[in-house]
Amino acid sequence: MKNSLQTSTVVYEFTNEIYPFSVFIGKGISDLTIRKLFCYYDWRNGRIHKFKIWENCLKGVGALCHPVRLIVTSQAGMLVNLNPYCNLNAELIAHEASHVADWICDCCRVRYGTFEEGEAHAYLVGMIARFMELVINNNVPKSAKKWTPTVVNHIYDAEIEEEIRTGKIKMD
Repeated sequence: MKNSLQTSTVVYEFTNEIYPFSVFIGKGISDLTIRKLFCYYDWRNGRIHKFKIWENCLKGVGALCHPVRLIVTSQAGMLVNLNPYCNLNAELIAHEASHVADWICDCCRVRYGTFEEGEAHAYLVGMIARFMELVINNNVPKSAKKWTPTVVNHIYDAEIEEEIRTGKIKMD
């Protein structure tokens, strides 16, 4: 496996109508981009923390998953950062999709310990695997939100402009 060079600044947000969490997926997302877009979400107590990411965190692994909150909207979800220099095959996709589905089921208190209870979890694994496949194959639908540090900066600029217009921020 090659070393990963994290250079991407694009993260795609996928949602569904059933669960209140997003799945954020990118290939080789840079540490700086992750720090600009997300906070680490400690979902057990609802706290958020700044990311403490080391450089080149994908080195030697196929992907990483982190529970996150998107800074600009506070949307909670799971971030999947795929290593573009790794074999992004069905085994890796299923493995990461299972982690994300486990997290969503845990957050929503969905039980799936028995065969009869497993349908919701199986649905999530398939849906998340499809999202990952779309990103891997560069076939992301327009319905997926596209986040980059530039987009976030424009959103902040728009909010500031609105606050200036309404007088909440005074300009000299």
